[in-house]
Amino acid sequence: MAKDAIALITLPPPWTGPEVANEMLFSDTPDNLLVLRVNPPGSQAGRGSLSPRKVLWFAGAWFRYAWALLWHRPRTIYLTITATRLGWLRDLALLVPTRILRKRLVLHMRGGHFHHFYAHAGWLRGPVRWAIRGTDVMVQSESLRRQFAGLDCRMFVIPNPVAETTPSPRVEREDKAILFIGWLTVSKGLDVLADAMCILWKEMPEIRLILVGQMPNRETNVFWDWETGEPLARKDMPAILRNLLQTGCVEHHPVLLGQDKAEAFARATLFVLPSRSEGMSMAVLEAMASGCPVITTRVGGAIDLVEDGENGLLVPPGDPEKLASAMLRLLGNRELREGLAWKARERIGEFRLEKVKEQLLGLILGQKPA
Repeated sequence: MAKDAIALITLPPPWTGPEVANEMLFSDTPDNLLVLRVNPPGSQAGRGSLSPRKVLWFAGAWFRYAWALLWHRPRTIYLTITATRLGWLRDLALLVPTRILRKRLVLHMRGGHFHHFYAHAGWLRGPVRWAIRGTDVMVQSESLRRQFAGLDCRMFVIPNPVAETTPSPRVEREDKAILFIGWLTVSKGLDVLADAMCILWKEMPEIRLILVGQMPNRETNVFWDWETGEPLARKDMPAILRNLLQTGCVEHHPVLLGQDKAEAFARATLFVLPSRSEGMSMAVLEAMASGCPVITTRVGGAIDLVEDGENGLLVPPGDPEKLASAMLRLLGNRELREGLAWKARERIGEFRLEKVKEQLLGLILGQKPA
C-alpha cells in the first residue's frame, strides 16, 4: 500500500521522555503513515554512547528506510532531531537522501538547547543549516521557538502528550516523601537536589527521597545552561548518588513503568525536577496529571507550563538554597499543595493524548495546525 508519510522515530527501551512520548503518539496510526524505528533497543544507562552493535543496528535501519523511501514514494518524512554531534551524524544519514529526493520534511525538536548546540557545532553548522532549511519544525512550547531563531524554517508548537493512569486505591500519599524522575545527571540537576536535601534533612530528618532513573555509563552528550549558554560542567554523579543512598533516607529505582510509576506519583508528597536544561518534561506533565504538586526550574518549556504559585512552584536553576526553601514551603503547607495540584490538573487538559496526537498527525499528513 502506498504511504503518504514515513515517521522515523525513537522508541523504548530506553524508557526516556522522547521514546515514551513517541510510543504514545505513534501507536495505532493511519494506514497511510509508515512508522520506522531508528534507535537500537537498549538501557537508559547506555543511551548516547556508541558501540559496534549500535552501528550495525542503525545500518540495518538505514537500509530499511532507503527501501521504504523508494518503494512507497511518500510525500512527507517526519524525524525527531537531536542536539548532539553524535545524534546529528545519525540525523544527517537519514536526511541526506530525503533532501536529495526533495521530500517534504517535518522535524521535531523535543529538547531545549538546540540553539546552544548549533552555536558550538563547528563544521556541523553548515550541514545542519542545510538540513533544516525550508522545513517544518515542531517545538513543545512558545518559549522553545527561540532555539531556531535565524534559521530558515516554519515553526509550529505541539506539546508533549500525557495519559492519565489510575493508581491502586491501596496507595496513600505520604506526608514527607519527595519524588524525582529523570536522568541522574547534571542537566537534570541531581547535584542541586542532593545539596538541597542536605539542607532539608537538617530541618526535617524524617523526609524521604524517591529517585527514579539511571545515569549514563559514560557521559558523552554535552548540555548547556538554559540561561547562560555555557556548557554544563561534568561532576562525579556516581559519588553523589552513593552519598545520597548512604543516608538511609533515599530509595532508588532505576526504572518504574506503568502502574508502578503511577503509584510512585500517588505516594509522593511533591515532585521535584531541578533541571538546568529542559524541553517539556514528560515527568512534570505526569506529576501534574496525577495530582502531585510540582517544583521545577525556570528553563525550557516549564516557563509556559507551570505558573509559579498557581499550579506549581518555579525556582532558579542551580540554586539548592532556593530549591530547599520551596520544598520546605510545600512540605509544611498541605492547603497550598492541594491548591497547586488542583490547578495543575485543570491546566493539563490541553495536553491530553488524543488532542496532541490529532495535532501531530495533522501536521505530518499535511493538515497544518494553527
